Amino acid sequence: MKGGDKIKNLFLATRIERSFPLISLVIFSCAFMGKINKEIYLLSICLVLLYSAGGILNALKDKDYELPKYTKGILFIFLIIVLFISTKSQKILLASIAWIVIGITYNLFSRKILLADTTLMGITHYFIPMFFSLLILGEKINISFEISTIIYLTYWLIIPLKNLNDMKKDKNLGYITLPTVSKHGSKITILLYYLSFILIISLYKFLQLNKLYLIMLIPLGIMYLITGKLLSFKNKAYSIPITRLTMVIFTTALTIGSTLNKNFIMSQMLFVLFFTLAFIKKYSK
Repeated sequence: MKGGDKIKNLFLATRIERSFPLISLVIFSCAFMGKINKEIYLLSICLVLLYSAGGILNALKDKDYELPKYTKGILFIFLIIVLFISTKSQKILLASIAWIVIGITYNLFSRKILLADTTLMGITHYFIPMFFSLLILGEKINISFEISTIIYLTYWLIIPLKNLNDMKKDKNLGYITLPTVSKHGSKITILLYYLSFILIISLYKFLQLNKLYLIMLIPLGIMYLITGKLLSFKNKAYSIPITRLTMVIFTTALTIGSTLNKNFIMSQMLFVLFFTLAFIKKYSK
């Protein structure tokens, strides 16, 4: 394989798009607080670098790509940059440590304990970025915890949907998920997904959002209906792109419900566009 192809594989191995929903939550935090600062940008850089490093590690472990010989050196550079940035802020340092520790725990144990993957992924992908973003922007620790927890619980109900994809493969690998341990696991997973919409509606009062949030519930509700239709298909491969798209539309709704700032809203819409195109690409196949 040519060197240029290996470099391309290295970029693909980062799976950088998986950090977009996290960045989306950081943007919502800024919209909710009505401000942004340098520390938020630094937190976002650490977030992307750590998740890119995690993607590369998984690629090395699973041998998904033929990568350059210097790949491990790239991982080391990523960690050095994160360490350097973390010296600038105690909050960023704590967030980075939490991401690394829980991320390692996820990779080692999450597939062996029922719903552990959902619980740990929810913490790394949704609770940590939300909680530390609010703290950095000046919110009180108890309020930051309350807001991050309700957001985390909403996503916790959505995340298991990803386990509907490759159920047979998961069972052969000994992964413990709802669909692999119960004949009703798929139905329970879909039920949890629909229950998340109840929490989404409740956020209007809990976060004291504006009425535009209620309007945004219409396209979000349509997404839930589309999901129901797609999940009736024998091929459940649509579950992952539809889940990611639903999540970023949800975060966009939260942002629009919190602010009229065009910069925050347009930033969120870029993520919606990206995942919409990704979904169309997957669906067209």
